[in-house]
Amino acid sequence: MYHHPMRWLWVSLMMSALSACVETSAPKCSPDTCSGCCDSKDTCRNGGAVAACGQHGVACQVCANTGTCSAGICSELDDAGTRDSGTAGGGTATGGGTAVDSGTGGGNALCAGLPCNGCCDNAGTCRAGNVNTACGTNGASCAVCDTSQSCLVGSCLTTVPTCDSLNCAAGCCVGSTCVKPPTATQCGKGASTCVACGAGEVCTNGLCMTPPTCNATSCSGGCCNGTTCVIATTALLCGRLGGACVACTSGDVCSAGNCVTPARCSSANCASGCCSAGVCQPGTTSAFCGKDGNACSTGCTACIAHVCL
Repeated sequence: MYHHPMRWLWVSLMMSALSACVETSAPKCSPDTCSGCCDSKDTCRNGGAVAACGQHGVACQVCANTGTCSAGICSELDDAGTRDSGTAGGGTATGGGTAVDSGTGGGNALCAGLPCNGCCDNAGTCRAGNVNTACGTNGASCAVCDTSQSCLVGSCLTTVPTCDSLNCAAGCCVGSTCVKPPTATQCGKGASTCVACGAGEVCTNGLCMTPPTCNATSCSGGCCNGTTCVIATTALLCGRLGGACVACTSGDVCSAGNCVTPARCSSANCASGCCSAGVCQPGTTSAFCGKDGNACSTGCTACIAHVCL
């Protein structure tokens, strides 16, 4: 049978075109083409967002409401709002904690088939592994730390309290207990060992000291108000030669350390002025005008030569 050469050429071209049409293209997002993560639309994302977190071409994860995405890994904040739930200061630690079954064996660095540097919870979600309620590393099952423990570097550890300069700079130490503020029976500072002050001593700024005394030797120019020497005596604190300060009777004044009743104003002691409420006034102002110790005139328009006008 004879076949026209143009017919075979046409058939060959049609087969080639059909083959090109049915060829399936490779996936757009894969570990070979994406250093971040692949979303549900097979699009490569950078993997650094809370809503699309991941790396090395794995499926994007949505981090928890309290989490962040760091280097393509969902990290969870602890109760204090930080990623470090450790305890400041010194101390030793022992392991512990109760594991939460996640259905994915520990230590395989995978959680639900995805890479996990933290721990895997019972919902198959990778957690940061640095909080007391979800503690662990390398994809192991998350552990819940005991109340006396803290999650440190992915392990539940029991911390032993210590007394040192970090937590007791303003006090002194009795074993691992910080005494702050220090007292006469437990005195010290800078986390030093507390000591008991001697009889009659007081603890001042962490030092045992003999309290200051007030007597005739240390306060000859005034009076003693307890252990304080009062030099500028007043009617409320009056005395001399280191004696006890006293309050003068109402109306009296303290003069040279003695309570005295002031002399009443009269012509004998106020001849050049006038008297007002027992006090000698100059008698030259419109408010207090007069002389010879007489009663002052008040409300003057002017006071000229002690005469009220």
